[in-house]
Amino acid sequence: MHISKLLAALEHAATHQNTEVWVVGGAIRDRLLGLPLHDLDVAVAGDAVSFARAVADATDGSFVLLGDAHGTARVVWG
Repeated sequence: MHISKLLAALEHAATHQNTEVWVVGGAIRDRLLGLPLHDLDVAVAGDAVSFARAVADATDGSFVLLGDAHGTARVVWG
């Protein structure tokens, strides 16, 4: 998935759920170094599992629950 489409989906989900989202982790380093992005980690103020489901649905990605107790999830494409 192209990064611009992913960022648009993140923005749409954040607006729809009235929450804040931040890009975190190695993607920031890689972007600053001009390296290609292979994944994108985000932190969400609120229900991260619901947020991941919304992003997966909006982008035809696959939702993967990582830890319900800690509210962590992943969206996979490809």
